[in-house]
Amino acid sequence: MAAVPVHLLASAAAGRLAGARVDEIAVFLGASLPIRAANPRVRLGWLPGGWVRFAAPPDAPEADPLDQLPRGAGFAVALAGPAAVLGLSACLLGPAEALLTAGAVFEQIAYGLDPQRVAGALRAWEGLRESPVTLAGVVLAKVAGFNLLPLPTLAGGHALLALLRPPVPVRVALTVLGMTALLVLGAGWAVGTARFFFGG
Repeated sequence: MAAVPVHLLASAAAGRLAGARVDEIAVFLGASLPIRAANPRVRLGWLPGGWVRFAAPPDAPEADPLDQLPRGAGFAVALAGPAAVLGLSACLLGPAEALLTAGAVFEQIAYGLDPQRVAGALRAWEGLRESPVTLAGVVLAKVAGFNLLPLPTLAGGHALLALLRPPVPVRVALTVLGMTALLVLGAGWAVGTARFFFGG
């Protein structure tokens, strides 16, 4: 999926421009193949996802590397990936449609357990299959919108943490909370989709 490398390369480039050192880029997750051994190390996996790891300050190895940047720069680096994916979507859909589609993610998350709303969403996706370019643009916009959710495991959460700079224990607790929220959201959509397909 094009969104992952676009997101990661934009984040890495923004970090470099802001003065952070890129340690590692993992394109996709799971068992990975080392593509480049020198800095930055590049790994290629096979599951959706990935990360950019910036070098932590030598005097505070447990700190978030983006904390070494000014707050605004850390915020911009965190949002560079979703912004690049949204820009790619805008090339396919047009800027206004891409923004509206990305913004709709926030509303759509709320109806994960409602089979009628899930049915409407699935029918909309079915209709998009006839236009691969539109479908690709919608998928990219949805990925960008989802990544902007203010959960610490997503770019929106990283942006908030870059602004707030909580102590490490609070950051860890928020990250665990964010991962739990993602699991709940995923389970809600899975249940809603199953109820649509299997009745109930």
